[in-house]
Amino acid sequence: MSTKVLQFCLILLLVNVACKDSAPSIEEKIQKVYTAVSVTQDGLTVYTQGGPSNLVPQYSTFKLDLSVPGKAVLKDITAETFTGNYTVTDQVLTLTQLNPEPTGTGGTMSYSITSISEDGKSLVLTTTKGQPKTGHTINVYTLKSN
Repeated sequence: MSTKVLQFCLILLLVNVACKDSAPSIEEKIQKVYTAVSVTQDGLTVYTQGGPSNLVPQYSTFKLDLSVPGKAVLKDITAETFTGNYTVTDQVLTLTQLNPEPTGTGGTMSYSITSISEDGKSLVLTTTKGQPKTGHTINVYTLKSN
C-alpha cells in the first residue's frame, strides 16, 4: 500500500512541475515597440507625454522597436532612424551595429534596464554613458508599448 501512495505522490509532483508556466525572460518581455512617456536628462525632466511645455518636445516622435528578436530600430529626437541588433545581458540592453551610426557612439548604445513590468509594457532605461546628441547627459527613458 505505501508503495502505491509513494507512486501516486511522485506522479502528482511530476504533473505539477510540468504544468507550471515559467515566467517570461526579459528578452521575451521587451519584444515590443516602445514610445516615450517621460525623459529626464541629468535629472531634469525634459519631456512628459502630453505635457504643454516640454523642453524637448521632439521626444514625442521617439520610438524603440524591439519587436523582432535580436533586431532593433531606434527613431531618436532628430527623427533619424537607426537599425541594428540588440542583446540583453545582466540587465543591460545593448544596441549594436546601428546604421547609420549615431553621432559619437561607434554604432553601439547601451542602457541599464532600471525596471520592467511583468507584461513588458512599461520599461525604464537609463543610458550607461552620456549621450552625444543631448550634450553628454545621462538620460532616463520611461517607455510604454501598446
